[in-house]
Amino acid sequence: MFVFYLWMACQIPYTHDDWDWGLNIGLNHLLTADINNRFSGNFIEVVITRSVIAKSLVMAFVFAFIPFVATLFASKVIYLNESDHADLFSAGVFGAANILILFIPVDVWQQTNGWIAGFSNFVVSGLSLVLFFFILARSASSEVGKKGYVFRVILYVLFGILSQLFLENLTVFFFIFAVVFVILKWKNKTARKELIPLIAGLLIGAVIMFSNNIYSSLIHTGYAIGTYRQMMYDPGKPFYVFVADSAKRFFGEFVPQIVTHQGITVGSISLVMTLIMLKKVKNKLAVYCLGLVNVVFSLYYMATSLAAILLGLGMIEGSLMTTVIDCACIILIAAETVLAFKNEKKLMTWLLALWFSPYLMMAPMLLINTVGPRCYYTTNLCLIVFGITVLGYLLSRNKEKQSMVCLAVLAAILIGSLVRWVIVYKPIGDASRARARQIEEAVANGDKKIVFAEYPNSEYLWIPDPDGSEPERIIWFQAFYNIPSDIEVEFESWLNQ
Repeated sequence: MFVFYLWMACQIPYTHDDWDWGLNIGLNHLLTADINNRFSGNFIEVVITRSVIAKSLVMAFVFAFIPFVATLFASKVIYLNESDHADLFSAGVFGAANILILFIPVDVWQQTNGWIAGFSNFVVSGLSLVLFFFILARSASSEVGKKGYVFRVILYVLFGILSQLFLENLTVFFFIFAVVFVILKWKNKTARKELIPLIAGLLIGAVIMFSNNIYSSLIHTGYAIGTYRQMMYDPGKPFYVFVADSAKRFFGEFVPQIVTHQGITVGSISLVMTLIMLKKVKNKLAVYCLGLVNVVFSLYYMATSLAAILLGLGMIEGSLMTTVIDCACIILIAAETVLAFKNEKKLMTWLLALWFSPYLMMAPMLLINTVGPRCYYTTNLCLIVFGITVLGYLLSRNKEKQSMVCLAVLAAILIGSLVRWVIVYKPIGDASRARARQIEEAVANGDKKIVFAEYPNSEYLWIPDPDGSEPERIIWFQAFYNIPSDIEVEFESWLNQ
């Protein structure tokens, strides 16, 4: 998979604000923290916008490592006996993780995997998320001993600090989740003292993240970075107005984007939970009734998501009906998790934590207005980790022949997914290389004007051409690609605006 991801990363061009991040203005953003304190993500952006090789290697590593770490996490929270087909488990879980990641919604993809700046903060933070879950799961493992303790402490402190400097809502989520995790472990007398350095690192990182003046500006004026960021809470109005508006926004916007919009993942979870219920719950009437509802949910969510992919649709418009269906699905899967895993408390607790984490993760976003599709990358990742964990449980408890059939189906879907992305990104990569040759020839020939053709499959890229109404973007584009200022640049995409 690394080879495929490396190839794909090589095809992804620089877009939108990658051009200014690749210039001195981007370095200034990092050093002065004039737009945010996302030092980890901004550092990565500054580095990979200055080297195509670094960009391709870093993106390929992160793309491949996310499903790998997610697989390691699943193996930690599921107790595998020698008879549980560990090799089939790993192959199935890793394959499923890649499939679900490759099927994230198009609008989420374009603002994360299709945009280098989005990747640097939102996708790399996704890797920090699965590493965070893995560290906590591993801390509860009996395999962790005194050997290498000092090294782990240093590593946990550094990880805690760096993981807090990607996204503000994840900063809040990581700290709250870790503190609650340690408190619960302490109550059960299973906490490990090495998690204290992790919490210390998370706290230090949180202080650094929120020490920026833009946050005090948000609090005192309601705005930051000009008027780009706006505080949704208005102190001039009664607090209950904010609560009512937040509830409407949370259930009318956030919930549909987490559930319906991530329908491939949610639909897959519904199917797997039906199979687990058939194996573990003795009341067959209840199982058949719940299974029927699950199948209906699965068909609905998968059909909705596949239609969005085929039609290139973006964020869905929430409605009362959508919210009701989504809330019913959330409650049903949570109830089935308790019912199926009530005798495996550790696994049940982790699954419930993963299932509800997206909502805790998005709660801080109620305070601000800047919530785009990219913000749902990590929420989808939580659902993917939940999905591959329950699938791994099913594979490990199935008979070998059943697991082999499942693996064959997963392999076929994965191959189809890879073919789809080759079809999408080969023309994009060809167009990017054609642009580079076009620039080289124009400069060599002393041309006065360059007209760039529109990128094919541009719906998988985030603003691949500078907007004609923003002259500074054109200047940055020319400076980034070393196009002399006396050469005029135009883009065919402007004709379609």
